[in-house]
Amino acid sequence: MKNIFLTSDLGCSKKIDGTRVAKPLDNTNGFIENLKSKLNGNKKMVLIASSENEYDTNDYYANLTFESFKLSGLEFDQYIILDGRNESDAKKIIENADLIILTGGFTLGQMNFFNKINLKDLLKNSKFVIVGQSAGSINLASKVYCSPESFEELNNPRTWDGLGMTNINIEPHFIVVEDKLDEEGKVMRKELLKDSFEYPLYAIADGSYIYDDGNNKTIFGESYFVNDGIASDSLCINGETYIINKK
Repeated sequence: MKNIFLTSDLGCSKKIDGTRVAKPLDNTNGFIENLKSKLNGNKKMVLIASSENEYDTNDYYANLTFESFKLSGLEFDQYIILDGRNESDAKKIIENADLIILTGGFTLGQMNFFNKINLKDLLKNSKFVIVGQSAGSINLASKVYCSPESFEELNNPRTWDGLGMTNINIEPHFIVVEDKLDEEGKVMRKELLKDSFEYPLYAIADGSYIYDDGNNKTIFGESYFVNDGIASDSLCINGETYIINKK
C-alpha cells in the first residue's frame, strides 16, 4: 500500500517583521490529521533537498519545516537532511524512515539530484509515508509534465521520467482567476493550457493536496482539471473532497 501526499505548499512558515518563522502546517483541508493517521511511527523524518549543494539554504528551510511539523504535533526522534553532503549514504538514510519529504524548488534540477542518488529504486516497495511539495509532488509522477514558471524557463524541457510513485500530474500554486496573474504569469498560463492537449493534469491551490494510496486517489480542497486547453470548473472547494477516477 502506498501512502503518498501530493501537496502544493505545506505552509511551514510566515514572515513577521521581515523575518521568516515557522508556523504549524496549513490545515485548511485536514492535512495534519490525515498525515498523522497514515504514519506508523515517529522515529525518523528525512527531508530530501532540491538543490544538492546549497547547504545553507537547505538547512534554513529544512529547519523551518522540522519546526513546523513539531508545532503541528508531529515530532520525530531523528530529523535528517539528505543533500550533497551525505548523498553517498542515501540508501542507509532512507532505510527505516517513517516520513520522507520531497521539497519544492527547481523541478528539473531536483530530478537530476534524485537520479544521481537513485531515489526511484530507493523508494520502491516503500512502507513509509511520502510527502511531496510543489516540485517534489511533480517529480513523484511516472511521466513528469512541468509547466514553465518564467520567461527563462520557456525553452526548458517540460517532460521527463519521474519517480514512478503515482500516475497523477499536478500543477501546484494554481490561481484560477487569470486577472490575478501578472503578465508573465498570464503567458505561462497560456503555455500550460496549450500543453494540456497532450499533458492533462490536476491543478491544486495552496492548502489543497491529493492523497494516493495506490488504489484510490482523493483530492482535498480547491482543485481543477486542466485538459484540452481548458481549466475546468472546480472539482471541489476547500473543505470538500473529490475522488479521481483514474487507475
